Amino acid sequence: MAGVGVVIVKKRIAQIFGLQKHMEDFDVLPFIVPIFAAVTAATVITISFSKALFLAANDASRLPWMFITGALVTMVGSLGYVALVGKATTSATVVVHGRSRLASDNAVAVAATNRLNWLLLFSALSYAAFIALTQQGADFLPGWLNEQNLPLVIFAWCAGVGNLMMIQTWSWGSTILVTRQAKRLFPIFATMATL
Repeated sequence: MAGVGVVIVKKRIAQIFGLQKHMEDFDVLPFIVPIFAAVTAATVITISFSKALFLAANDASRLPWMFITGALVTMVGSLGYVALVGKATTSATVVVHGRSRLASDNAVAVAATNRLNWLLLFSALSYAAFIALTQQGADFLPGWLNEQNLPLVIFAWCAGVGNLMMIQTWSWGSTILVTRQAKRLFPIFATMATL
């Protein structure tokens, strides 16, 4: 009986998103949608927490500094990340069965997956470092990193790392899917990640 219910739900989702001719796309959804949802949830939670932390330690007149600092860290982090990835990624385009495709698609998909995994590890370790840093107490922190500035640094870091995670997740999704499949499935990824 449960199998019948799953088939009905698949058909209804296919009807909503216009995927009736592409039922094979549902085979990849259980693997990709949770990653999009987890990265989106982690980003929203960390950004919300860091904003609340900032507002608890500062008055509203310092809000512009929070957003400017977050934007600057995001910009510098993005430029550094693009430079780093650009040096490590080169690929050639070939024509296969009349379609332009990247040479060694599997190698490109593996490289994108590795980048996503390393960025996930880096972000988890950096958040753990912030927790360890804040638990050491005021004696351990440098003088400029006081109770007002620490939430600013945490917000800026969360904004920068969160944006990089979102960008890399979408890049990973576009790399592991064929273009036509990605065009069909990205609205579903966005919808599921938002829910």
